[in-house]
Amino acid sequence: MKSAGPGFACRLFSRTFESGIPALKKILPYVLLVLAALCWGANFVVGRALHNDIPPLAFNFWRWTIALLFLLPFSGARLWRYRSIVRRHLPLIFMLSATGVAGFNSLVYTALHSTTAINAALMIATVPLLVPALSYLFFRTPLTVLQGTGTIISLLGALVVIAHGKLSHILSLDFSVGDLLVLTAAFFWSLYTAFYHRRPKEIPPVDFLTIITLLGIVLLLPFYFRELAVMGGFSLTTTNVAAILYVALFASVIAFISWNHGVSQLGANRAGLFIHCMPVFSAILAVVFLREKLFVYHLVGLALVAAGIILSSWARVRTESTAAGRAG
Repeated sequence: MKSAGPGFACRLFSRTFESGIPALKKILPYVLLVLAALCWGANFVVGRALHNDIPPLAFNFWRWTIALLFLLPFSGARLWRYRSIVRRHLPLIFMLSATGVAGFNSLVYTALHSTTAINAALMIATVPLLVPALSYLFFRTPLTVLQGTGTIISLLGALVVIAHGKLSHILSLDFSVGDLLVLTAAFFWSLYTAFYHRRPKEIPPVDFLTIITLLGIVLLLPFYFRELAVMGGFSLTTTNVAAILYVALFASVIAFISWNHGVSQLGANRAGLFIHCMPVFSAILAVVFLREKLFVYHLVGLALVAAGIILSSWARVRTESTAAGRAG
């Protein structure tokens, strides 16, 4: 009998890992979408904390410029070979760069100068409602009853957190120009999410993110220069530099790679639902880092968001099982 030494243990681990790969592939898109929402939830906290220290367009410009520096070592050498593909798909690539890179966070950071984080979160919560509408309008992508129900339950969870558990909190909100800016940002992000699956598949995801980042920076440049001439720059304090490095690496590179993969695997309608995790994560991070208090409504909101996502995901599993049964 062969001894069960290190070689046997390694082979056993390898077989166990390989047998678990299909399961990992199934849950990976969900994990990455949650990770993206977590990074962006923190981005709201950072943007709110520093809105008086860093001008909005400067924040977004340097965020993506540094993100590009993170991306180039991984994809820079290959970009030139995609020039013919980029030319063929230039209108789509331009739109994704303008909405996802240049437009969305420029509008959010600008809005945080004239609206509250609660109002901003309320406007962003419309994304999972806008994405299915745009997907149906442009691509006739259907929304099942279970997915629609899951979206509504998840929206209620986000609203519970935003309203601090009180309907009167939302009814008493004063809406401003900043709210319209965030609502426009939500529309931009919904367009990005709905159209991302149309990207050219010949370009790998990280390389494609590098391309739209580069074009987005070019689109931002004239607006950034105008802001610089009118408002001036910002101080290179430790806090400001750390904040820009965070949003560059986590809220830009890691979050966008995670979100794009989730959209590719689950579709725009199901992926859009995870935006409702953002206000929940923002509240939790505010409790951890800003020493704000944790209330029951935080837990209720988290439970409703999770229930909505699970219900929507169950709709997907049922659809795939039915399709497999018919194929069999």
